[in-house]
Amino acid sequence: MKCIVPLAGPDFFRPEYGIKPLVPMDGVPLIERVLTSRPWMRTGELTDADCVFVLRDGEGLAEFSRFLDGAYPRAKRVVLSHLTGGALLSALAGASELPSTDEPLIVDLVDILFASDLSPHATFDAEPQLAGLIPYFEASDDCYSYLDLDGTRVLRTAEKIVISTHASAGVYLYRTVSDFLTAAAGALAAGSPWTHRGLHFMCPSYNALIARGRLVRGVPVTDVIPVSAKFHTSP
Repeated sequence: MKCIVPLAGPDFFRPEYGIKPLVPMDGVPLIERVLTSRPWMRTGELTDADCVFVLRDGEGLAEFSRFLDGAYPRAKRVVLSHLTGGALLSALAGASELPSTDEPLIVDLVDILFASDLSPHATFDAEPQLAGLIPYFEASDDCYSYLDLDGTRVLRTAEKIVISTHASAGVYLYRTVSDFLTAAAGALAAGSPWTHRGLHFMCPSYNALIARGRLVRGVPVTDVIPVSAKFHTSP
């Protein structure tokens, strides 16, 4: 199993708070606090050697790279020269560093803390037809992505549109890297109906899998803390 962490967005560094992933939370850098809380990291199902961090050249890159050298020394990095057209495209850049398309993939936006005992390997192994998993929580704020559910089955997803009370927790799991690439290709082909303000986000990509008849399930999580909320600024 691999994990892509896209950190190439416009809020990576701001003069008012510095390097966002390094802002202290509970005595440790925010990104470390979030990643170490994930169930797959706690159990060792995923290690730093399985991670790819997607970064962007600019203010704060050198300092953050030194942090990665110490905290995640075996992780791979992709450094982009410019902003991409959204987190989905940044994640695609990270996929270029993955050695195989046959293993499970997590894309973690590291912007929401939550509690869960989800084991991706066990869940995918138990249900061979399952193509994707989306952790979610109850909300009604249009700053989140949303899932329309029938039980646990995801019928559709939407970005910044409140189509239900089931908000994405900012972590996206695919049975295989190949499924992620299929989802991304479908989202790019769909174009503007699945974008928000012209940007490609992660959650709408599942619509491409659903349109192909693939099964995607929502996974409820608890103890949710939207750690990035205080960093949101008006465009």
